[in-house]
Amino acid sequence: MKEQSPKYIVFFDTDCLICNRFIQFVSKHDHQNQVCFANFRDIITSSDSIQVYDTSTDKWYDQSDAVIHLIYNLQGWQRIIILGKIIPKFLRDAMYRLVAKNRLKFKPQKSYCDISLREKVLSKDEVAHFIH
Repeated sequence: MKEQSPKYIVFFDTDCLICNRFIQFVSKHDHQNQVCFANFRDIITSSDSIQVYDTSTDKWYDQSDAVIHLIYNLQGWQRIIILGKIIPKFLRDAMYRLVAKNRLKFKPQKSYCDISLREKVLSKDEVAHFIH
């Protein structure tokens, strides 16, 4: 089990270059160490590439809401990401689905799971502990 309980668990497609780049960005800016990651295939059966589980509120976020919720809660990014809320949800989600649908066209030649992220990646059993 990780040292401290994560506030957010981000489920992402480990085969997706775009998802991996986003996870690296989140990890780099997670100064309060409140985010952990998990392979979305361990728990989630939907086709979305990124979903966020907020352990403090027991709520799930998907599509563009997942990205906005997560980045908004990273220290220093609130002002920038709040602009995303100006765009109507149906347009944000349509853009998200377009990228998600085509995300595997950018499949990396090798695994892009950064070694420095390994300590923040939860096992399937650890994920089950947090998901009610």
